[in-house]
Amino acid sequence: MLLFLSFPLFVVGSLIACIIYGRRFGYRDLRARLCLVAFACLIMTYLVGLGFMCYDPHWNDNGSERFMEWRDRWIWAWMFTSVCQFLVVPIGVAIYALWSRCRSQKKTAV
Repeated sequence: MLLFLSFPLFVVGSLIACIIYGRRFGYRDLRARLCLVAFACLIMTYLVGLGFMCYDPHWNDNGSERFMEWRDRWIWAWMFTSVCQFLVVPIGVAIYALWSRCRSQKKTAV
């Protein structure tokens, strides 16, 4: 149950952190941008999960093929995101941090 609730908690938490860091240090600060990248990774993971569920809405239930209704697709995408967010968000934030660092070093070298 906690894994299922982790997705909305992380979405709200990343938005609140982005607003707090943006107001306190400015929205151009790396901390505010990292929170925004984490939020974007969460939303993209949800959209990918929803895309997976909509791509093939038929599933095999002990030999009989059934059609997955819309209300079930939203929930399955939510569960997919709840599992994948622990892999996607740290990788996305790390890639953005490395890209930002390389970009800032390139600016200082010129």
